[in-house]
Amino acid sequence: MDDKALDDIARKSIGIVRHSKNYLIGVWGKELLAFVYIVFVSKALGPDKYGLWTMFLLVLSYGRYMNFGLNNCLVQQVCFYKGKGMSDDVEDIRSTVFNSVVIISLVVSIIALFLGAKFLLRSEYNLYIVFCVIIWASILQQLNEYFVRYYISENNFLVVSRIMISVNALILILSVVLIAKLKLIGLSLAIALAHLFVLVSIFIRYKPRIRWRLNIKRIPSLIKIGFPIAVSLFLFIFFLSIEKILIFKYLGREKLGYYGVGSCLSNFLILLPLSFGIPILTRLSEIYGARENISELKELIRIPSTTVMYCVSFIAGLSYILLPSLITVFLPRYTPGIAAGRVALAGAIFFSVSIPLRMILFATGRHLQCVFIILFGILLKILLISIFIDRGLGIIGAAVSTNIAYFIYSLIIARYTFYVCNDTFLELGKYLIRIYFPSVYVVIILFGLNHFSQFLNFPADGRILHFSIGLILFLTFVAVPFTRIVRKTIRLRA
Repeated sequence: MDDKALDDIARKSIGIVRHSKNYLIGVWGKELLAFVYIVFVSKALGPDKYGLWTMFLLVLSYGRYMNFGLNNCLVQQVCFYKGKGMSDDVEDIRSTVFNSVVIISLVVSIIALFLGAKFLLRSEYNLYIVFCVIIWASILQQLNEYFVRYYISENNFLVVSRIMISVNALILILSVVLIAKLKLIGLSLAIALAHLFVLVSIFIRYKPRIRWRLNIKRIPSLIKIGFPIAVSLFLFIFFLSIEKILIFKYLGREKLGYYGVGSCLSNFLILLPLSFGIPILTRLSEIYGARENISELKELIRIPSTTVMYCVSFIAGLSYILLPSLITVFLPRYTPGIAAGRVALAGAIFFSVSIPLRMILFATGRHLQCVFIILFGILLKILLISIFIDRGLGIIGAAVSTNIAYFIYSLIIARYTFYVCNDTFLELGKYLIRIYFPSVYVVIILFGLNHFSQFLNFPADGRILHFSIGLILFLTFVAVPFTRIVRKTIRLRA
């Protein structure tokens, strides 16, 4: 590939970074509100009930994939046909997906309500009411998710950001109003009503081009493409959350409450590469639809993936320093989760490596291969967590085993992507060294700060001074050089 082509690819990849700004604002605005929500709800419910509420939130997360992947194929298919200039197919796909999502979500929800009645209605009536409201909320969530995908395919990330922030802001406000008298029922109602209000506002304000038309002949082909994506994404969410289910089963919901709060920063950290992943996928799908050159896709993610890893590594290091103080001050009942939360930060770094590479596999239609790889990761994670918990390591053991599983998973994804691109092990090694450099550097700095504090031997009443000096040194040795490196990288390629 000549220098002119490389420069063109570099400019496109920098465009992805800049184009991601609005989406990044939306994701992190949403997650900031979610963080406030977690602090408020966990404090109001206590570890035991918050652990139970965490399980209901998992049901809502899994409910996003009840439409057989139609929402998930929308972005790829619309961008693919836009790249080919086939506007009639784009409009047909949008209308068919919307109407199909409505029908399928209703049918699956009715089945879920029936099964919930069978297992919960006799013994836990209040929990069944919560479950019913959560199912109702999942239907509305499906429709809001459709419009998020709709505007992503339009590259209108400003509207996407507004939708995401509005939903979470309303959930927080309504939860504050309803939790006092209705507890878990109030929290579930807050989620349902928030999605309903935002859905109505989308139709009133933005007037999306939706035709009430269903192309029956197109549905099988869309499901054929979307179902592997949905399975992969469902397994992706399952992969990220299976430790919570195992902790709930083996250690109880109180321990899950500790772990859920302690590990919340690592969960938010994973969203940073995910927020870059969606804009990357739209761009990769358009380029692959136009030229079908997979080598160009790998070059296109080089700058975004490097930028993401510098950001993730910095935030992980900063979170490692801040987490104990944040939990001790705001949620003192959850201090048993601090150690597990700090350990879990490494897993966020390992997992972040795989996300841009997965976008290449998705853009080129290798969804089934992603399913098999993530299935292996899930089985490995379950096995490791079971072994660590059985040996009495508790939630810290769950965090360590999660980190191991994420690291191995990211290596497999990286190797398979480079195999698809016909690259050698040497090229893979160079990529991994470059991508993990900022993380290794942050670990060295944290290790040095730890020994520096021991050398100074701060007294017990000097914790504020200890914390302040450590934070200043970290920002000096990490934030300043990382900012310069990222700016220089973008400037040289611009």
